[in-house]
Amino acid sequence: MRPGLAEVMKNVLDIDSVTEDDSMKTIESWDSLRHLNLIMALEEHFGISFDPEEIPELNSVRTISAAISKHSTGSKTEAR
Repeated sequence: MRPGLAEVMKNVLDIDSVTEDDSMKTIESWDSLRHLNLIMALEEHFGISFDPEEIPELNSVRTISAAISKHSTGSKTEAR
């Protein structure tokens, strides 16, 4: 899991822990509103912007981690 990802997710989703296997199906508090808040928090934390088309598919820790890696590669903005 990317450094910082778990902390952002725990803060936004108001949970105590998160694993690579977690998703919207396993985290009860991860609803549509918190999903948008999570996306905004991740974009701010990592200095990236997700494509609007991919946001609905960012519904698991694994897909989010992969998307952050994709957007961070070659990015001119340094991740915090």
